[in-house]
Amino acid sequence: MMGCKIERSGSIGIYTYSVAPDWASRPVNYVSWYDCLRFCNWLHNGQPIGVQDATTTEDGAYDMSLGASVVRKPGARVWLPSENEWYKAAYHKNDGVTGNYFDYPTSSDTEPGIDLNEGTNPGNNANHTYNLGTYVIGPPYYRTPIGEFELSVSPYGTFDQGGNISEWVETPLFDYPSYRGTH
Repeated sequence: MMGCKIERSGSIGIYTYSVAPDWASRPVNYVSWYDCLRFCNWLHNGQPIGVQDATTTEDGAYDMSLGASVVRKPGARVWLPSENEWYKAAYHKNDGVTGNYFDYPTSSDTEPGIDLNEGTNPGNNANHTYNLGTYVIGPPYYRTPIGEFELSVSPYGTFDQGGNISEWVETPLFDYPSYRGTH
C-alpha cells in the first residue's frame, strides 16, 4: 500500500506539511512507533509551532530522551493506548461486566462484511481482508476514510479497529514496539 500523500516543503528547522484533500481523512501509514509518541507529545503540548525540542515533540506525555526505555509519564493527556486499553476499546461489550467481549471490533460476534453502503444495512462492516484477499477499495487509496463504516463502531464508539491499517500500542511485545488491529 502506498503512502498517505503528506508532503513536506521548506528546509531544516522550518518545514511545513500538507496533505492532498482526498487523503485528509484517511489513516496514515509508514509511521514508526517513535513518530506516534512524538505526535502524542505534540498534541499533549497543545500543537505548538517551532523546532523539535522538549516544548514541542521531545517531551510531554513521553520523554523521548529515554530512547528505547520511553514510557508514558504520569499526567499524560494524550497517549498511545496500552495493549489492554486498545483491546477493551475494540472488543469489550461496555456492559459493566469485565468478562464480556465481542469476537470482532464492530460490536459483533459475526465476521464483518465489506459493504460500503451502510446507509441501507445494519452495519458490521470494515475495510478488512479476513477471508477475502482484497480490500474494499483498491488503488490508489486502499484505506477508507476514518468513520466510513458509521454503523460498525465498537461499544466505546471507536472506528476502524478491525480494518484499514494496524495501530501502534504502547505495550511492547518481546521488547519491541507492537501493534494491534487487522488490515
